[in-house]
Amino acid sequence: MPAGIAHAIRIAGQVEMRTVFVVPDALPDLSPDCEVIEVSALLRSLVVAATAIPLDYDTDSRDERVMRLILDEVRLAPRLSMHVPMPNHPRLANLCNAMIADPASEVTLESLAAECAMSGRTLARLFQKELGMS
Repeated sequence: MPAGIAHAIRIAGQVEMRTVFVVPDALPDLSPDCEVIEVSALLRSLVVAATAIPLDYDTDSRDERVMRLILDEVRLAPRLSMHVPMPNHPRLANLCNAMIADPASEVTLESLAAECAMSGRTLARLFQKELGMS
């Protein structure tokens, strides 16, 4: 996530999360776009190790090498698609567009199905068929 981009995170359930903040000139070739990266086991372990490193770590130390390796791993990490598939079915496409326009909307499967003039089971099956997800 580039600096200065307004964003929010909503988490449901028990989650452990760590955030890595990167000074822009530490990775000048990093894309200015929002990206999702694949977090390897190595990167995950490095980030966990970094939580014990003080902000004012010594240069030319193990701590600095851990931080530099994090930067290398972020730079080399495979980028994942953020593409959300859209259905071909017109009523389902309209429903998906409405959900994208208002992702905070708290609606039930049954109320969404009623908007599409179908049962909840039919909507769930159609969603699975069209998008391959439930």
